[in-house]
Order: sequence, then structure tokens, then C-alpha cells
Amino acid sequence: MTKQEAFNLIVLIERVYPLFVAKNETVQQWFSVCAELDYKSVLGSIYEHIRISPYPPAINDIISEKWKSNNWMNEYHLKLS
Repeated sequence: MTKQEAFNLIVLIERVYPLFVAKNETVQQWFSVCAELDYKSVLGSIYEHIRISPYPPAINDIISEKWKSNNWMNEYHLKLS
């Protein structure tokens, strides 16, 4: 995902949840976490979150379970090596 795509996701969240105001640091954090993720997958997760929650998503809410488990295993493996 590009930085512009991460920015587009934040703008979408701001439009749907008017009380959510993103700062530059928020965009940086989202990009650092989502940079290696597929934009369309994350966008789909955000749409799903919008359908079921009246509250804006945290990064953890929109990252797929598959990615979370794979990333955790990779980090754990690196620490053991």
C-alpha cells in the first residue's frame, strides 16, 4: 500500500465518522502498519467495520486475522533465532 492509499483510508474514516479527526501522526502510524498490506483488502475490512460499528476503527480492527497470525508467527520466529 502506498502512503496516498493509507491517506485515502483515513479520509474515508473521517467522512463516515465525523468525530474522528486524524493528525499527521495518525497517517504515519497507519502507513507504518499497513504498508505491506493489500489496499483492497484493508479497504474491504474498513467497509465491513463501517457496516457493523458506530465507532471508528482502530488499526487492529481492520487488519485481517490471517495477517495478524502470520505476522505474530514471523516475529516470534525471529526472536527465537
